[in-house]
Amino acid sequence: MGACAALDCTTRERIKATTDIAGPGVLYAYLVSALLAVAAVAFGYLSDSLPAWYLNETDEAVIASFQAWLPSGKNMALLNWLYKKSKTICCFGRPSSQHRKLSRQQRQEVMTRFVLTLSDQQLATGLAILIAAVANQCTLSVWEFQLAFSLAWFSSTTHLATLDCLREYFLTHGAVHNWRVFGMIALLLLLMYSLIINLASVDVTLPVSCTFLYFGDRGIYDQTNLKIADILSVSLTLVILTWQYVVRIRWSYRATDDKPSLVDRTLFSLQTRQLRKALQPTKRELNIVLEEAVAEYDSTSRRRELERIRISKGLQRHWLVAWRASCTYSGSFLSLGPMLCFMISFGFTQLYVNRWHSSAPVEIDASMSVGQIIPLFLLVLPPLVAAESYYGTSYPVV
Repeated sequence: MGACAALDCTTRERIKATTDIAGPGVLYAYLVSALLAVAAVAFGYLSDSLPAWYLNETDEAVIASFQAWLPSGKNMALLNWLYKKSKTICCFGRPSSQHRKLSRQQRQEVMTRFVLTLSDQQLATGLAILIAAVANQCTLSVWEFQLAFSLAWFSSTTHLATLDCLREYFLTHGAVHNWRVFGMIALLLLLMYSLIINLASVDVTLPVSCTFLYFGDRGIYDQTNLKIADILSVSLTLVILTWQYVVRIRWSYRATDDKPSLVDRTLFSLQTRQLRKALQPTKRELNIVLEEAVAEYDSTSRRRELERIRISKGLQRHWLVAWRASCTYSGSFLSLGPMLCFMISFGFTQLYVNRWHSSAPVEIDASMSVGQIIPLFLLVLPPLVAAESYYGTSYPVV
């Protein structure tokens, strides 16, 4: 409160940015961890290391096409020879451990541990930097607050990308999953608050708390209202961000796509009321009958749809095939990618513009302090966790 009591809302000539937000070590740590998370998700998908129930026929076709495109064993002979020679040199001539071939289940375990560590890092760092920024609004400049928001946005979107690979883990660890969802909701609320403050803040050299003195206007001495276009832009961003969180949280609680939905259960209950009164089945028997009925309905619907495509001709056939492909794609793991790519690109662009192409007069200490070195060393944790999972169990040697 003492800092806010002496709040000075006059424009500064230069911004002396704190290295805990604008320092190179912090920025590189955020960027590298985000790139690792995205690369891990892409590798897990293309290497077919995700649980089979995540994928549908579209995903299987994409994965098969990618793996068929990869070089064959004969073409990789020279690279394998160079790899073995370099491995021998690194081990100072001693025999190195042989290559281990992992089953799909073992690959899933390694991938899950690696992505889970990255996911938790992204969630924790996003929360930490936003909480620190909000708690220090009296001393942080608007430019620093905007940079903190850009870093948190980057963390949140890469964290959302990792959630798609962890659904099976979350379903088997319900209590811990609920705590993570609580953290996600807290991060979402902080992002929404920060985005609104960024919209209302005009002079980036002032402390963030000065924004409340002219909230809704274009400055302390300018009573002109904010532009409608800026308000609509931020509103659209809020809608996209909230929708992505809702979709990911909902997916993380959803076991499989062929399980009966609430609508299925309601219709089944209404249609079998008389039979249930007469036969009085147990709850387990009702669930079995319901699952069989849903599976039969899905199978019949799919067969009818394919039959319509088979007997159709001309433009109608092209339309039905396109509709079928669109529906199949929308239910695939691959369909989650475009929006996440957009959000990550948006976050990276914000970070790049705010940090390296800002018109604000900023003075940043480039020295590597403790607060910058620690985040860089924390990047070692995910590979260590993956290595522990890989080498901790005896796998068949090839």
